[in-house]
Amino acid sequence: MKAPFMPNRKLIRREHVDSTALRSVGYDAQRAVLQVELLEGAIYDYLGVPAEEYAAFMKAGSKGRYYSRVFKPKGYQPYLVRERATA
Repeated sequence: MKAPFMPNRKLIRREHVDSTALRSVGYDAQRAVLQVELLEGAIYDYLGVPAEEYAAFMKAGSKGRYYSRVFKPKGYQPYLVRERATA
């Protein structure tokens, strides 16, 4: 399923993560929104992510593995904020 494109969503301050799949991650606790930037440049928002889930994600040894094995199977709906960078 393709993520709905939501180009007018607010960018969240993200921090660089050491990952082979992700570039940066940010979290808005007031809105419970996780924002993930992939290495290829696309940015996704995930709504309704509890603070505890974000904390566990940031503590994970492999952010890419956690992202793939937790956020997708738990059914968090992705919203495309920015399409991937073009060369």
